[in-house]
Amino acid sequence: MPILVARGRTVVGIHETFSKSDRKHFAKEVPDPSIETAQFWVHQFKLLEGLDDPAFRLIAIFGRFTNARNLVQQVGRVIRNPGLQAGEMAFVLARVYYGADHEAR
Repeated sequence: MPILVARGRTVVGIHETFSKSDRKHFAKEVPDPSIETAQFWVHQFKLLEGLDDPAFRLIAIFGRFTNARNLVQQVGRVIRNPGLQAGEMAFVLARVYYGADHEAR
């Protein structure tokens, strides 16, 4: 998050362990997407917990999901286009994960 702020981007980090004493870029509760103006939302599992806004257009995945439903739900929240607006694009970034039972190829 400091890199985004250093580059002039607005960001909010969301996690249940943050407190009111944390810096202004952090929130314990999920902000209302119609009020929060941050360009980047950094969180863990919030798209699985009901955070939903059609303005979200990018998801970066850094670990495994416990099941396919969770993956589909997270990706679906960013690729949907409820207004069927032409030219809308979404991006899904994922890091390849090879566990102990897989060999890197």
